[in-house]
Amino acid sequence: MTESIRYKRVNLSGADPIGILYTNGHRYLRGIHPQAQRGIIQMFQNGLLPALMQRRLIPRTEVLHASIPDELKGYDLVLEHEAIVPVTYPREWSFRMVRSAALAFLEINEVALGFGYICKDSHLFNFVFCGMSPKWVDIGSFVPYEPGTRALPWASDFYSGILMPLQIWSDGAGLMASRTLSSPSRHFSVQEALVYRMPCLRGSSTIKRRTRDLISKWYSLRSTSRSSTSIKILKWAFGVDPEKEIRSIRKKLLRMRASVDTTWGHYHAEYLDHEGKVVIPERFQRILQIIGKYKCASVLELAGNAGVLSERIAECSNATDVMSTDNDPCAIDQMFLRCEGRFGARLKGAVLDFMAPEYSSAEILPQVRFRRDCVLALAVTHHLALTQGYSFEEILHAINKFAQRIVVVEFMPLGLWDGKRAPALPAWYTQDDFQREFARAFKVLLIEQIEENRVLFVGEVVG
Repeated sequence: MTESIRYKRVNLSGADPIGILYTNGHRYLRGIHPQAQRGIIQMFQNGLLPALMQRRLIPRTEVLHASIPDELKGYDLVLEHEAIVPVTYPREWSFRMVRSAALAFLEINEVALGFGYICKDSHLFNFVFCGMSPKWVDIGSFVPYEPGTRALPWASDFYSGILMPLQIWSDGAGLMASRTLSSPSRHFSVQEALVYRMPCLRGSSTIKRRTRDLISKWYSLRSTSRSSTSIKILKWAFGVDPEKEIRSIRKKLLRMRASVDTTWGHYHAEYLDHEGKVVIPERFQRILQIIGKYKCASVLELAGNAGVLSERIAECSNATDVMSTDNDPCAIDQMFLRCEGRFGARLKGAVLDFMAPEYSSAEILPQVRFRRDCVLALAVTHHLALTQGYSFEEILHAINKFAQRIVVVEFMPLGLWDGKRAPALPAWYTQDDFQREFARAFKVLLIEQIEENRVLFVGEVVG
């Protein structure tokens, strides 16, 4: 059935010198250019790619010998990669996810050095997350490493594109850090790093500008020699022992912590016992029953905070594909910390503002990548309506874009009530108004009051 679906090029692979990646939405095939074929086969034969697959650092990859689709019949060598869905992009990762990818990259290079190879670049867009585990997908990045070579080819990219954003995140500027992760080419320059790390060089005066220029040129000239400068700008482009330097970078990464603590980052702490185990409330049990009743194979939780409900769904339901998203990176960080190494590919997480998702023209829309059989949106509609000014129609329309079949939405009739008091509600904020808009957007399957300030709406996508 899937073979009848036409294969299309993956836009983000267009600049790959070894070949072009194609997908039909179910399988991922890479056509290898003639000049790169010998090198790819050699990495299979000498054991590099099998070793990386054994450590689960790259997707399972094999040579495709038969049933090659028409779109790839012009290639003499075609590879099939393990399908990892959904793809998430670095801007959708939390601090610990970015750091996990950085640590995986160091391990990949340690393995590669043992086979006489090294990565030539370190772009985070070459990673995808299989559940909570990062995997490197750019097998064309491996190049032979000459014994005695003292420079790391990925050093400056790693510093500007990974280490510097993580440092900024550790300093408490998470939004600024995530902006630098939005594109493979949006990295800190040497001058920008200098301005950030050395406040005395900030400003537009001639002396400051010339000082920045001189230091930048000095680093450029010293790019193949040692340096002990205290600010360590582009240290890893200088001559170093690769394995020793990788160990040094790992230590630095492991010391880093996200210092931002947000309003919602620990919202789900009340559902964890003193050992950190999940103890879910009765309303979550009811939602589990609904997921079971409608035989939901995949579930997406919007505004899922730290993913406590998604974790329980992955543990206790028949859903084999569960994804929790939230606009707060700290909340996703809590989920990643709690669930890393568990659930395999069954449970995923991503940073997402589902009302205003970000994307570029080369990427697949979040509404396509994250679309699931069942979509949950709990305890969020009142915040969107009363504090952010969205209408019920806009909120339900946004939820609808992510749903294939079933939606489960909570409405809070008392609004921002905290159990004791609440601001006065506007005239348009009533359960009747919400129910009317819900019925326009979905076929109503169930309306049930589950708590004093929670009414559960279950609907079916129509059309």
